[in-house]
Amino acid sequence: MIKIGQVWDEIADELCQHDDDFLVSMKRSCNLSYFELCAKAPWEALRREVELNFANADVNHTMLLPGDLYGVEACIANAATGSSRRYGIEYVPGVRYGNTGRSTYAFKTPVQIALATLQDVYVNNLTNVWTGGTWLAAYIGEYISFGSNPGVFCITAENTFTPCFNGESIMGGIATIRPVGTRRMMLTDENDDYVSAKTTLYYWVTPQPFYNPEQELLLPASRALELSVFIKMLGAKDRRESDADRYRAEYREALDAMIAMNPRFTRPMPPTNMQGDKAFDMRHGASYYRRTL
Repeated sequence: MIKIGQVWDEIADELCQHDDDFLVSMKRSCNLSYFELCAKAPWEALRREVELNFANADVNHTMLLPGDLYGVEACIANAATGSSRRYGIEYVPGVRYGNTGRSTYAFKTPVQIALATLQDVYVNNLTNVWTGGTWLAAYIGEYISFGSNPGVFCITAENTFTPCFNGESIMGGIATIRPVGTRRMMLTDENDDYVSAKTTLYYWVTPQPFYNPEQELLLPASRALELSVFIKMLGAKDRRESDADRYRAEYREALDAMIAMNPRFTRPMPPTNMQGDKAFDMRHGASYYRRTL
């Protein structure tokens, strides 16, 4: 893995700027570029999966998705038999406008109002706990964001979250639980009826922002990120569009190369020796037992 400190050094060296004000601005642009790049493709290091039980859907037949979800690679129904084997039908992306003739998943209206806003919150750098605000046990499993810091964190226990917080310590700030924009999903079958069954969602997540040089870059390569920062720094901030333009073609090539390096998602397939929901036992017949005596 590439450490982000190496990328920062490369950017500063190539632009021949190392003063403190530049480094602060560059790191902020680097975070923005990093989040934009992570949204473009399901990068291997950001892939996750979660089981959703749509029998627990709300009155609108939707379910909340993980708060750190960036995009969906696949939504596959759990098989009716062999429930631990996820080889069921695959839902295709779409919207519920009439009979699609296919089993479909659709994003519905996202969260418009946060579940809770906590005030007077304190979080120390490199910790995974916060103090302040009002705690409710119902917050476990929700996602929390802190102030203007990018990224969200999953609440695992009382005032505890994961992963740890790498930003500058927050003293008396604001935290948001179930932030605005958290997505909801609905499933329909080939007859356009709502689905209330277990499915496995394969998705990729938002990364954690960079604050420390020791943090790892969760992309297959670093050049596209470097070039994206060059374009932001020269074009948007320094108003030197002609200088930024010479990096744009190389950026597109670097992005294409990075996407080519990313392994494609392959949906789980049943073993070839399955018979129903059980493995077919090849050890049968008199000849087998004669050989094992």
